[in-house]
Order: sequence, then C-alpha cells, then structure tokens
Amino acid sequence: MKSVKNLLIPLIILAVLVIGLVLWFVFKPNDAVPSVSQDSYPVLSLDVIDVASITVDKQDGSTLTINSTVVSNTSVHYELVSDDTVDNVFYSQDIMASYVSMLSTYISPYYVSDGVDFAEYGLDNPLYTVTITMVDGTTHVALFGNPTSDGKYNYFALQGQTQVYMMAVAKSEYCEYNAINFRDTQILNLQLSQIQTATFDRTTDGVHLETTCVLPEGNLPTQFYVTEPYSIQASTYFKNLLETVTTLTISSFVDISQEQLADYGLDEPTFSFNFRLRTGESISVYFSSNIGGVYYGFSSLGSGYFSVSESLVSGFETPLLTLLSTNIYSTNEGDVSSISCQYGSQQFEFDVDVVESITEVDGDVTLDTRNPLIYSSNGACYASVLFDALNSIQIGGVDSDANPSGTSEISLNFILDDYSTTTLEFITRDSSSYYVMINGEYSQFYVNSDEIFANGGADGSAYGFWAAYELVNEAIDGNINGVYDVSEA
Repeated sequence: MKSVKNLLIPLIILAVLVIGLVLWFVFKPNDAVPSVSQDSYPVLSLDVIDVASITVDKQDGSTLTINSTVVSNTSVHYELVSDDTVDNVFYSQDIMASYVSMLSTYISPYYVSDGVDFAEYGLDNPLYTVTITMVDGTTHVALFGNPTSDGKYNYFALQGQTQVYMMAVAKSEYCEYNAINFRDTQILNLQLSQIQTATFDRTTDGVHLETTCVLPEGNLPTQFYVTEPYSIQASTYFKNLLETVTTLTISSFVDISQEQLADYGLDEPTFSFNFRLRTGESISVYFSSNIGGVYYGFSSLGSGYFSVSESLVSGFETPLLTLLSTNIYSTNEGDVSSISCQYGSQQFEFDVDVVESITEVDGDVTLDTRNPLIYSSNGACYASVLFDALNSIQIGGVDSDANPSGTSEISLNFILDDYSTTTLEFITRDSSSYYVMINGEYSQFYVNSDEIFANGGADGSAYGFWAAYELVNEAIDGNINGVYDVSEA
C-alpha cells in the first residue's frame, strides 16, 4: 500500500499541472503580446488632401475637431474647433497638419483576433473614437481600446469591422490633444523694422529703457536710440535682446492658475518688453526670473502662460552699460563739418570737408587752418587719430543720482553738414572722472579722464582727445615731407 501511495502522489501532481496548463491556454490574458508575425498590417491609409475633418471623441465626453479646406492641389488650411479654444490665439497650421496626418493612417504591427467580443479589449466603450469624414462624405471611425499590459500599444479596431489589432501608443497620445497643444510655439514673429518704439524693464536692478527704432536709408540695418532715461544709441546687444523676444519660440505652454502666479514669478514679472508697432498696435511680453533653468512668461496677445528654456533666450541679464553704445557721441566722418574744443584758455578748430574719409584725396581737412594730414612711417594718419579720439569717447559709468554743478573744464562742439549741433561739456566728478552734459542737459553718464588725456605712445593707440590734439600739433611741427614718427622715449 505504501508503494501505491507513493505512486499516486506524483500522478496527482502531474494531473494538476496538465489541467493548469490547459486552463492557461484557454483563458490566457488577452493583453499579452500575441506570438504572431510582426509583418505590418495596413489597417487604414487615407490621403490627407481627401480628408474634410477629423473629430476625436474622448471617453470623458470632450470633443476636438480639425476641419480641412483644400486651398490648392498641395495646400490645405486647417481650423480647430474645441471647447477650450481661446479667442485671439494663433493655432499652428503645421501642428494641425501633423495631427491630421497622424490620425489618417493606421498601420499595426500585431493582428490580435477576429470576431471576438470587443468588450474584452475595451472597444465597446473606447478611450477615443476618431471619426474621419472625407471630402466625398464617406466616413471612417477608428476605435482605441484598453492599453496593453506593457503600455506600448492600444487595442484598436475600425467600426463596422470585426478584426482587432494593436496600435502604437503614439496614436492615442495624439488623441489626447487639447487646444493648448495646437498653439503656435512662436509667440511673436516680428521684424525689427516693424517696431516704432520698444521699452525694456528689469526689476532686479531697476533698468528702464525707452527706445525708438530708426530706419536708415538704403540697406543699412535698423538702429535703436534710447530716449528715456538717457539720450544715446542702444548697442548691438540691446538689438539682439529685442530680436530674441520678437522671434521667440517657447518650450511649452503651461497651465497656471491665478493662485499659482506667484509660484512661477508671474505675479510681478522680472522682465517686461513693450513694442509699439508702426501700425499703432501695442504688444507686451513678460517673463519671470530664471527658475531652475526655465523662464515662465505670458504676452498681451493672450496665448496663455508658457515656459522657455534658458538655452533659448539670452541677454535678459545683460549689464546696463552693455545695452548702451560704448560712446558718448558718435558720427561718420563724411557727416561732420567741424569739431571745436575749449579747454581753459586753449582751444582748437578741426574742420572736416570729406565725402567718406578724412584721408580721401579730394578732401579738405584743417586743424586751426593747418594741414593735419601727416602720416607715420607705417601709414597711420594723425588726423584720423584725432577724429577717432573725438568720435569714440567711451562711457565710464552711470551716475543717475548726481546733480553736476559748476562750469565745465573742457567742452566739445560738433557741427554736422546738416547744420545740427551737439555740445558735450565735461564737469569734474572726482580726480579721475568727469560728468558729461549733452546740449546743456546732464546725460547721467560720466567718462574717465583717460578719454581726454591718455597718451597712447608711439603706437598711436588709446589717445584721449586732448592728448591726440597735442600729438597732431607735434606731428605738424616736426614732419619731414608729410611723415612723422613718435619717439619711443
């Protein structure tokens, strides 16, 4: 008996295993990836030019429709219809075109079964129902059921057919789109020439710059001039900053409630830009400070809140002086009629009558009626050294709180060919700098004394303008046949 019992136990175990294996094959889970050929199954393929509309009905009851209008044989215009669209917001034609293309073609890597109960796969109450209406009025309805256990696919079928397939989850991700996903990620697309005025504010250091855009004649680039609180040309860095904002492509739109504005730094934005266009339209764009490598923002165009990676923007933190021209005053040689200087009891008159350059053959240039067109052995012109020193007096810094008083120690008067006049006066600030008055008004800038008195030495570089004047006089007095070299001593 004992030996029989010993035989029965393995037999019982074997029987249980066989029954279990049979039951597994009968009731195996439907969400396992079928062991079938991975040949592609072209379930549905439609030409987007023939699609009149695509409507996606979600299981939660929301609906989104893209309507198509054929403009030409190769061009289609799309219209977004959804409960969450926002007025005065531009929705991207490119994104809508991609959406229609994605939901017009279905190719499956797995064929699951035929004639099965759709409820087993969640197809009786689909997550998404995609209705594709063709230009000729026919319709195709695609059903997206439950996801597979590995999350890579959804069970999929066409309404009116019995075959069930697996469809890559990328398709259902498109079905999840809301209106916000179609917003154009390029917030603005302005040419600088469209701008009449531009204002930049930065709360971290109180920067406030009001500028005017000037369109030069010919093919010369646009220029911006600061009108408040200074009167000076803006630098290329400022122009680049504006160009960054006026052609800004954001990283993504962000759903931010009014209660969350402070969390994203948008209750009191750190950076703001206002553009008044030549058409009279005004556009403002606002940004938070850098929060974890991201700037958050919004615009007056009402496109919603957005985020921008710090890698996509530059110049927000550019120092004030870098945003301004480095020179107190600058003009072209061909535009100048004369430059006069008064320094105590000394003075000079630099007359310039040229088309483009001081050194041109037919020009007429004099310094106190004498000829300053003296050259060094290496070909440098001393008159050009003087003009460059007068025309490139660099700003040393900003001192907006100062109230300069007293008489100027030295002054310059520029008269241009159009008879316009600019007067610069330099009032002592301390032992190494001067306040600068422009046409009688304090410019809020100062210059270092080197800009006036620095001696550039034998190589002729870095001369202050008074030192340059003395250098030209020295060259006029000491030249031999128009050539003079500064002593190395």
